[in-house]
Amino acid sequence: ALQVQAMAALLERHPGSKARLVIIGSCRNEGDEQRVREVKDDISRLGLGHCVEVRVNVPWPELKDKWLRHSKIGLHTMVNEHFGINIVEFMAAGVIPVAHDSGGPRADIVVPWNGKPTGMLASSAASYADAIHSILSLPEKEFGALQLSARASVSRFSDAAFQQAFRKQWTVALACGQGAAR
Repeated sequence: ALQVQAMAALLERHPGSKARLVIIGSCRNEGDEQRVREVKDDISRLGLGHCVEVRVNVPWPELKDKWLRHSKIGLHTMVNEHFGINIVEFMAAGVIPVAHDSGGPRADIVVPWNGKPTGMLASSAASYADAIHSILSLPEKEFGALQLSARASVSRFSDAAFQQAFRKQWTVALACGQGAAR
């Protein structure tokens, strides 16, 4: 719902915006299907059918090759998510995240990398709208630099980075345990 509200706010705060929102997700059960109906009702109620679309159960190849490859911004609106793998997937694909300003996205993911931004954080429909407008208004060179920074930052979530950090912690734990009573 916040994503739809953000789109309504974008059109209100920045008239003439040509942004289009495609909400993509899976439906696993009746509860998910009910949420899709509610989102579609919100789209209709707010008169956003011309610029907001819902796609359900999109196959991975289509998601990757069509939507991630050609999108500029990825919205994440879950409050206090502990991590947010979809944000990392956005960044790896060169899609700039606008993520909720809480939890893992704020603490660990959408943080500067080598002193450069990797995306934006927001918490209300208005702040999402302004972030979207700001990103879409960037000159091409600045947008490209933001994409490169976001892509480079995901290396910290690789298997190799995890293994290196795990080994380091294990080594520290072993060193600390050597002086313990037996």
